[in-house]
Amino acid sequence: SSDLYERWISFFKRQRVRLAFFSARQSAQYFAKALPSMRCEWLPEACDPLEYCASKPWRERDIDVLELGRKLDRFHLRVRGPLAERKMRHLFEQVKGRIIFTDRNGLIDGYARTKISICFPCSETHPERSGSVETVTLRYFESMASKCIILGHAPLELVDLFGYNPVVEVQEGNEFEQIQTLLSSPESYLDLVESNYRRLWEVGTWKHRVEGILETLREFSAL
Repeated sequence: SSDLYERWISFFKRQRVRLAFFSARQSAQYFAKALPSMRCEWLPEACDPLEYCASKPWRERDIDVLELGRKLDRFHLRVRGPLAERKMRHLFEQVKGRIIFTDRNGLIDGYARTKISICFPCSETHPERSGSVETVTLRYFESMASKCIILGHAPLELVDLFGYNPVVEVQEGNEFEQIQTLLSSPESYLDLVESNYRRLWEVGTWKHRVEGILETLREFSAL
């Protein structure tokens, strides 16, 4: 939000910050204009794929649809009933604040058992908090590391980072039918899952982020 941006501008000026990294590309661009004397670098989220389980075959995955964390209400309300009626396993936060998986091992196992992981940026699920800043979150990378089909919407910065869209974009008004298609004909999408996993290793690990930080610091110190 603009108020939050102003508070950060005040902080950066007060602390005389010369270099800052931002996980949201739009935020990096905003502060680069607002504070031309401060170097602003985009540093996307990342994950360590080795921490997740990608080996469970599709036929052995017993969670049909996983909505982890915040939900996009208009999507959720259109699929919840039909999924329940057809006895499909759909995990989501039943009560606000009550998490689905109680510990990290449960989270990793849950992803490994998931066929379709629902991912929308916070700018869609919580616009009052994120405003117009559309950024990729860890959930996208965790889903890729676990070889889930990702259904939802890809932030532009994720498309740019990967060089293609790794997300199956949701069809508004046709959400449940789309899920049915994904579940009944997964072979049409599993090539995308494999491509996402390979590309994650190429551009989405913390090894790449650390290399980027070190390269920026070397450039910055040479100025």
